[in-house]
Amino acid sequence: QGGIDSCQGDSGGPIVINRSGVITQLGVVSWGIGCARPGMYGVYSDIAAMRNFVDGVIGTATPPKENVSVGYTTEQTLASFNV
Repeated sequence: QGGIDSCQGDSGGPIVINRSGVITQLGVVSWGIGCARPGMYGVYSDIAAMRNFVDGVIGTATPPKENVSVGYTTEQTLASFNV
């Protein structure tokens, strides 16, 4: 099919889902061949296996003194992602 995937420069970026306004990170963009090329696929890291580690690190961090907002766009979507 092509046209729906991550692209160069996306590596390390989050894979997120918006469920009724609640943004949840599901994974991290790892790598791929080209940019949304037909017959090729992107590779993503599932972060669920590292949840305890991440929660442990975040749990010891000092929260910011003000709210931090991260913008996102609904213009690009994944063709499928098992949740």
